[in-house]
Amino acid sequence: MLERQATKLLARQASADATSAHPATPRLSASLMIVYPLKTPASDGYNYRILLLQRTKKTSFSSAYVFPGGNVDRAADEVLAARLVPQELESATLRICAIRETFEECGILLARDAQGRRIEWPGNGDSKLAWRERVHDDASQFAELLKELDATPSLDLLAPRANWTTPVIMPTRWDTTFYWTILPPVENDAALTPEVVSDGKETVLAAWYTPREAVEAAYARKIILAPPQVYLLAELIQDKDYRALLHDKYARVPRARSRLVINFTPRFATVPSDEGGEDVFACLYPGDAFYEGEELASVDDPRRHRLYMLPAQKNQLVGIVRKNLGTEWGVEWSDFVYGSSSLPPPRAKL
Repeated sequence: MLERQATKLLARQASADATSAHPATPRLSASLMIVYPLKTPASDGYNYRILLLQRTKKTSFSSAYVFPGGNVDRAADEVLAARLVPQELESATLRICAIRETFEECGILLARDAQGRRIEWPGNGDSKLAWRERVHDDASQFAELLKELDATPSLDLLAPRANWTTPVIMPTRWDTTFYWTILPPVENDAALTPEVVSDGKETVLAAWYTPREAVEAAYARKIILAPPQVYLLAELIQDKDYRALLHDKYARVPRARSRLVINFTPRFATVPSDEGGEDVFACLYPGDAFYEGEELASVDDPRRHRLYMLPAQKNQLVGIVRKNLGTEWGVEWSDFVYGSSSLPPPRAKL
């Protein structure tokens, strides 16, 4: 039996499908997955971790763990992009937004000095905190920071990973481009991850997880992960070596792989369970055999691209499946499965 919240979402989806009402215009935003290589692998065998920030209860995505990121400030991000890379204005604007928000939210600054070297913060922690607060209060101050440091943002180190648009039935929507970047390891402190401090305004905690640690914590209901974050982490579970994430494993500067970016605008539906039994509630993504509607789907179509969740329990993860999309979209979209369409284990305290 479907939970009440799932039934409400399905009703809103059916209403949106049946009418020509215009959905809310999504806000343009950018987010950054930060990968940090480890010289000593974690206990689960991964030699890298990914940064997650816990949102405060009073912000959007209350208490959820997210990647650094936020809304594009055109008066700041686009103006800076026009000055630096006018020929790639849209892409540069999104990358600058991701870099600016990352510095503001956790203090990591992805920028180079005049000699092309990665910026090492010249002052103490107090001076960095002061700049983070200035940028938080006025996004245009990020350009002033770069000017003071004689630095340029490292736009080329951000590789596009995904594009997610909030479902049309939601009153507030975002059009978010997700990038990822790979930090160079700290040579003299191999076992530790870089020190990061949440901003205390929009986020309350900064923590480094392996992909498996994060997804299993969400599955066990120990942390909250929104669908984009849990999906992007789950597809990395099969890659324990960070070198598998590199564009060129022999390059001096580590760069993450790029891939064909598909816009995900999720749809909610009940679909036949591949495990048999009753139909199940799912969040469907482009490429799934049922994404365009059950009336257009074929029971013999093997394409699956969906997330099973419990909306009434803060979108609790149940399972994810992506199958038979690689031929059309490329090897970066190969098959992966996590969990199932069945109910998850008993609730743990959040």
